[in-house]
Amino acid sequence: ATVPLKCRHDGDAATFVCIPGIGGTVFSYHDIFQRMETPIRAFGLPYPGLTGTVAPMRNIDQIADRFVSHINDEIGEVDFLVGYSLGGFVAFEVARRFARQGKAPFVISLDAAPAVLPSSRGIVKRLMAASDWKKRVEAVLPLGFLLNRGSNTRTLEPIKLIVEAGLDAITKYEVDPAPGVEMLFVQSADELQAWNENAGGWAPLVDSVRSVKFQYGHLEMFARGSKQLAEIFDRLVANRDLEND
Repeated sequence: ATVPLKCRHDGDAATFVCIPGIGGTVFSYHDIFQRMETPIRAFGLPYPGLTGTVAPMRNIDQIADRFVSHINDEIGEVDFLVGYSLGGFVAFEVARRFARQGKAPFVISLDAAPAVLPSSRGIVKRLMAASDWKKRVEAVLPLGFLLNRGSNTRTLEPIKLIVEAGLDAITKYEVDPAPGVEMLFVQSADELQAWNENAGGWAPLVDSVRSVKFQYGHLEMFARGSKQLAEIFDRLVANRDLEND
């Protein structure tokens, strides 16, 4: 089901739908939308399995199919699809499905780069080390979530299962071109040189892509970068044709 994050009843308000990264929650986006000056509607699409009552999904295409159904049934027309890390690839696949129907939402990829997919297959085991996964999950969870549920290993177990499923999904994912999709690629301060060519690898895959450089690292996008992201989102609502920064 979708999660409302910010609602305006203006008929002209742009609609954002956001998808978290591996192990994250849609509430990580909350501060970004609250900082925006533009009237918008914003919704989140949480990954199945967060409550621990159903098994997480391990296939990006299957997740995208489910999210398209949620959007059609519960939201309607969407202007912007935002995805962080793994969520960027899911947003891309959701947009591909809408493009086949004639109109794709504009995709905002937050540090999701096809150029790093080959290397990601070799680091999955390291990311799931006991000392690492919990640190990475806590970096993208909002403080209120941690205060409410705690951050010990037991309470984070459903999230760990989602992390494992997400890493499994990304190792199996093969990205193909998606005609009709337009995108903004937001690059973190991590490995900018490696990702800089062809907008992180997106350029050959979409109709058009612009890039902006983010001043913080991958794990700091929400904790420290909500103000900069809110400014980027405001600019996009006003004019999607951003010049490359």
